[in-house]
Amino acid sequence: MIKGLDDDEVDFLDLVDRKKIEAEQLKEMEEKEELKEFRKHVERLKEASIDERIIAEVKPTKPLTPSVTSQR
Repeated sequence: MIKGLDDDEVDFLDLVDRKKIEAEQLKEMEEKEELKEFRKHVERLKEASIDERIIAEVKPTKPLTPSVTSQR
């Protein structure tokens, strides 16, 4: 004969399910936070790289000498 679950067993299984769901939610939140931080870091690196390229392009390669165009 098959025995059904008593109230204590049902409560225990409900508790296990709730804990499992809480652990999954916590893990998902942590993963989202880590991805958010990673994306921020990547964005900062991109900005720094762009800034470095702009500075390199703006720097004159040799000093400019004044040129005389007309004499009055």
